[in-house]
Amino acid sequence: MLAVFRRAPGSLAEWYAPRAQVPISASLPMFEHTAREIAEEMGRDPSPVAQDIARRAREMVELFHSWGAQAPSDETRAHAIQKVLDLHREAHEHQSR
Repeated sequence: MLAVFRRAPGSLAEWYAPRAQVPISASLPMFEHTAREIAEEMGRDPSPVAQDIARRAREMVELFHSWGAQAPSDETRAHAIQKVLDLHREAHEHQSR
């Protein structure tokens, strides 16, 4: 089962970037791990919805991995984090059906 994120006021992506100024090296592994976990979990489900979520999660893993070479802008980083959180929500909703 996927881990559950508790949401603070405002979006979590906004909380992590740019306001919190968490260094990319500190936050990157957490979100890459979450995307990888979603991809693996949804990849085991043969339904088209789960396979689509898994595909998008794998794309996010690749994106986060690419940031090891060059950090993105705060806006790009916040957008990517929000996408992972949206995938996390979608995966939970799919699993609850």
